[in-house]
Amino acid sequence: MTARPESRRWGLILGAMFLGATAWGQVPYLRITVGTIELLPNQAGQVVELWIENSDTQDFQAKGMNLRMQIDDGKGGGNAPVFESVEALRGTPWESVSPGVKPAVTDPEYRDVRLLTDPFDDHQVGVLPAGSLTLLATVTLDTTGLNGGTWSFRLAGMSLANGDLYPGSTDYAAVGGLQAHATVINGQLTIIPEPEQWAMMGALGLLGWTLTSRRRA
Repeated sequence: MTARPESRRWGLILGAMFLGATAWGQVPYLRITVGTIELLPNQAGQVVELWIENSDTQDFQAKGMNLRMQIDDGKGGGNAPVFESVEALRGTPWESVSPGVKPAVTDPEYRDVRLLTDPFDDHQVGVLPAGSLTLLATVTLDTTGLNGGTWSFRLAGMSLANGDLYPGSTDYAAVGGLQAHATVINGQLTIIPEPEQWAMMGALGLLGWTLTSRRRA
């Protein structure tokens, strides 16, 4: 038997899972709630875990996942936190099946990571158990040079019409070739000053109040 070339293999998998998939649209029982993620100022290596909930009474099985994440407008420029790395295998349902990982985009403020299992092997599936909250990915962020601010952090709803650099949303390639979009509630990143900074700001505020009071007197 002649082995399939690796480039052809990736092409077959991509075509079977994402390019030719039939869309389900939003899947209400698969939910990702990003929330407000608090970060420290001016610090690299900040680890954030993202989770996905399956509220259905049945397991959800997938042959692949397209994980899209965007900070702010995704265009970079040095005025927002940036991605250091994205770990979508370790500790997730994909770890045991070891799918191929194909980073499609690795911009500072945008990541598109594709996990693709062999479409010819029915045993290679990622399983989100019924009624579970499962680790989606572990993201490492860097706020070097930033001392404050709030930015959008989206896993869905990016579009060229809104000025985003890359369009799309996080989705799954379900067993059978159907494309399933998780219901995503986007969130935000916000930098919270450390206690020492809060104390300094409080002291400066008190000093300003004292000087103003003296002038009035």
